[in-house]
Amino acid sequence: MQTIHYHSININKIWGITKIQQFLKHFKARDCLPDNIDNCLNNESIADVEMGPKLRAKEPPNKVNATLTNVAHFCTCVYTLLVIYLALTDTFVFFTWHPILMSIGWTLLMTEGVLALEKDNSLTKSLKTLIRWRTHWIALTIAITCILTAFFIVFLNKDYSNKPHFKTWHGLFGLIGTIAAVPTCINGIPLLWKMSLTHIVSPKIVKFVHVSSSIVALIFGGISLSLSVYTNWFTKHTKGSYVCFIYGVICVGFLTTWVLVKPFKYCFRFIKNFCVDSWNNK
Repeated sequence: MQTIHYHSININKIWGITKIQQFLKHFKARDCLPDNIDNCLNNESIADVEMGPKLRAKEPPNKVNATLTNVAHFCTCVYTLLVIYLALTDTFVFFTWHPILMSIGWTLLMTEGVLALEKDNSLTKSLKTLIRWRTHWIALTIAITCILTAFFIVFLNKDYSNKPHFKTWHGLFGLIGTIAAVPTCINGIPLLWKMSLTHIVSPKIVKFVHVSSSIVALIFGGISLSLSVYTNWFTKHTKGSYVCFIYGVICVGFLTTWVLVKPFKYCFRFIKNFCVDSWNNK
């Protein structure tokens, strides 16, 4: 009996056509021929489906990326806990829900949801790819719920107080970031079934749209988050403390920058490959 070993998967050649077809069907790879099983297993499009442990050989961890990701975890926790602490140590009013939900939704869940896909993330690197993808979209779903709730809270509070809407840079950039975050989450849904939708649209196009729109949301949301340390609410609750101000600027600035690195790299690589392919096909 001859056996092909591929990581933890053993495929006996004597299984016959039926068993092999069932195996391929499990990975949504019906277009792969049974006699081409080795190529099928190494096919990057199957690994990209993320419906199980990655079939590609694991790359060695990048210590620099791992360290910077850990710093991002620290910054995320520090700023989120700081805002929650400031909110709970003063009189709790209706508006208090806005900074609490925004810090949890945008700073914590949005950041950690994106970083969950990083292979150098010490918190998720031991998890199967399927679990990391689930962590990503579940965290982002809860995050957008918190963000939209916080957005409506501040909108209603302004309306109740007869104050103008979106007159500050913090509010304006926050509006743009929130608007951009909604379609980002929506167009991320097809990625869960991108192999099944191959006959309709290329999975690479779907992913590019998802990543590029997320860049817009993260940039404007990050700027709004950075400007939050200049708001009257933050200044009042920190009593003008320069330490809290500097902590806020550094934490938000770093985590926003680091979260954007991988999406920018992906979009640049996609555009570069697209241009090269278009040039070669002329």
